Order: sequence, then structure tokens, then C-alpha cells
Amino acid sequence: MSLELGGFDVLDLERNWAGEHLVAYVKVRRERLQEEVGNWVSSTTDKLTKFLKKAKKDREKVAMWGASHHILPVLGQIPHDLLPIIVDVSTTKQGRYTPGSHILVEAPSALADERVDYVIVTAPRFQAEIHTALEELLPGKAAKVEADIGVSNSYLRSLQVRCARMTH
Repeated sequence: MSLELGGFDVLDLERNWAGEHLVAYVKVRRERLQEEVGNWVSSTTDKLTKFLKKAKKDREKVAMWGASHHILPVLGQIPHDLLPIIVDVSTTKQGRYTPGSHILVEAPSALADERVDYVIVTAPRFQAEIHTALEELLPGKAAKVEADIGVSNSYLRSLQVRCARMTH
């Protein structure tokens, strides 16, 4: 009953581990999924736009690390004059443009040529790896996670937009 109220259709129930655990196989109702994704895109777009507007006003340069398909719906909603530099380690993405927002995806080495004040990390599961790469690319400019400007929910819990402040 709780699962149905939460927007799931229960496909099957079973007990496993000698009856110790009750396992429910569920499917998210399509309308709930669309609503969650829409809310996530709207909320993240608002937060990111606000952050980018402030950075522009303060004459701070912003880069984004990660051209994941998760962030693309958000990028398409942000005013083009606010859009940051995007870098990604994937060589299949480098030299290509993001759909909708048409931002060139560059190799992370492009950050070494830029005076970057913030790096928005859109690939949180690679956050430690990205932090290490930033320290190698920009020695002496320690990056620390300063603000969570994204949201996480049950559907897109893998994407938390994080912002690292670069010290000059």
C-alpha cells in the first residue's frame, strides 16, 4: 500500500534470505517520473542560473566539469550568455557541442589556459578523481566544495551539482 501511495506499481513481492527480507519489485508510474524529472530540471535550472548570474555580475569565470546527459536538460534552459566552459575527460565528447545549448566540450586541460574562479562538478561519483585532476591541472589553486547548487531526488540521486571555489 505504501509503495502505491508513493507512485509505484508493485509488480511482485517475495521473501528472501530464509524469509528475513521482504522484496518488492516495483515500477515507477510514468506520470510520477515525468513530474519528478520536470521538478528537478526546474529547480536545478533556477539555482544554477542564479549562481551563474551572480558570478557574471562579480566578473567571475565559471567552468563546468562533466557533459553528462543528466545535466543537458538544465543547460538547455540557461540563458546562453551565462553558460560556462564545459570540460569532460571523455574523448568521445571532446570537440563536440552539447545538444540544445551548443557549448563546445573541451578536454580538462583547457582549464589550465583559463582563469577560472569556480568549477561546477556535475559528476559527483567522480568528485574525488576530479578534485585530484584539478589540483594537477591548476597547482596551488586548491579547490574545495563550497556550495551545493543542485538537488537530489529519488530518480536523479546520482547527480548533485557541486561547486568548487578556486583560490588564486
